[in-house]
Amino acid sequence: MRPLLLCIALLALPSLAHAQGTLAPGGAPAQSMRSLHQIEPRTPLGAVGGSTLTIAITQPGSYVLLGDITVASGNAITISSDHVTLDLNGFTLSSSASPTAGIGIYGGYPASSHVRIRNGRISGTGTVSGAGFSGAGFLSGIAGFAHSVVTDTTVSGVSLSGISLGANSRVLRSTVRHCGANGITATQVADCSVSACHRIGIRSPDNEPSLVVRSSSDSRTTGILATVVADSRAASSTDIGIDTTVVRDSYGQASTGYGIKTTLALNCTGRTLRNTSEESAGLSADIAVNSYGSTAAPYSVGLSAQLAALNCTGANTAAGQALEVTAGVAAFCRGNISGGSATGYYAIEALNAIGCTASGGTISAPKKFLGTP
Repeated sequence: MRPLLLCIALLALPSLAHAQGTLAPGGAPAQSMRSLHQIEPRTPLGAVGGSTLTIAITQPGSYVLLGDITVASGNAITISSDHVTLDLNGFTLSSSASPTAGIGIYGGYPASSHVRIRNGRISGTGTVSGAGFSGAGFLSGIAGFAHSVVTDTTVSGVSLSGISLGANSRVLRSTVRHCGANGITATQVADCSVSACHRIGIRSPDNEPSLVVRSSSDSRTTGILATVVADSRAASSTDIGIDTTVVRDSYGQASTGYGIKTTLALNCTGRTLRNTSEESAGLSADIAVNSYGSTAAPYSVGLSAQLAALNCTGANTAAGQALEVTAGVAAFCRGNISGGSATGYYAIEALNAIGCTASGGTISAPKKFLGTP
């Protein structure tokens, strides 16, 4: 009986399969993807092949450049509205003004805000040497913006500042070369490079806490001036390589002055190449941890800490102090004096020395612990 019922059920399956009726084709698939213009409508600016006229943006929106802009004087682009996105589309804004005049992209005064500028170049013919700036071009590359962002942009050959932004601003993945004043001014700077600037390479807006990460700077006065610096390198030919409150995993160098000057240094290296006064050190901090400071000058100190140096090394390749802690503890530190007479100088000088060693000099400390000689 059961085999008979199974056969009847199997024979009924084809009829049940056709119980849904016929399936009519649904027609051609409808377009479901939106174009870039539909996602972000953009207004074209300039002309294919280039133009020589200043462009004025007066309304919020998204804009894209169609070609290079070359001006003989004045600004290349002015933005007098907030909430603007400007894509330079890989093109160049340049000026032949001599003496220098105008700004590559200007936001006005008071500054325009919530502006995004990306993907382009601003250039003049000027260069910077020890005497300062010389050549033709813009006064500044980008200026007159706050609460704004500049990304993937290169500025070169301007007589004043490269990229100068106000409060709550960011500059990302950008390059500044040969400017007569400061290189980049912004609240946050990341993955940027500055070279051959006559004043400060990377700095914060006035009275603004700031952060610089994964960036490099080579300038005449201060390389990087910011609240917090991480994973960065900076050099100065006259003053301070990195001037900050907290610095981590960074390198600072100065021809004279301080390689790094900070409150807290973690895993850092600071160098002073030469010196003409006692006010200098390879690395100067209130607290230094896992850091190295060196100097080639007899009147300066390799590593100087106010309160504590922990697992640090100070070196002086001339006759002078290698490592000093003026009011605290040197713990597991090393001091090395080489290349000159160590008479009258200490490899390490501190109130308390714990587990420290010295080469080419002695250790001066009222209290010594854990085998400190």
